[in-house]
Amino acid sequence: MISPVISQFKGGHLLDIGCGWEARLLKMVEPVIDRGVGIDFKAPNIATEKLKTMSVTLTKNLTLDSGCFDVVTMMAVLEHLDHPFDILCEVKRVLKKVGALVGTVPSKKSKTCARISCIHSQNCK
Repeated sequence: MISPVISQFKGGHLLDIGCGWEARLLKMVEPVIDRGVGIDFKAPNIATEKLKTMSVTLTKNLTLDSGCFDVVTMMAVLEHLDHPFDILCEVKRVLKKVGALVGTVPSKKSKTCARISCIHSQNCK
């Protein structure tokens, strides 16, 4: 699910919200991205030429520059947030104009997860 989207932005910048304690996704896509940032309250300490992680508790804001990521991933994160709409608006803010959000949320209709393929909202400030 993630690979086709990331391949459209080969050499791009990726933000993995909820990267987990191993940052597996970032490590997996490292060969095809120019820059990857992972944030999680339990993020490992990674700081390489291409990858960086930050230990962050998600509230309502992301402390990242606007329009700097081609792809944002949120794998099984939204359902854990106190303010999911605010974070989705922040995702829109940090994405480039032609960017993509790829994420998963629990779904009763699917054995695994439902896919979020993009975000466009007029309600975000």
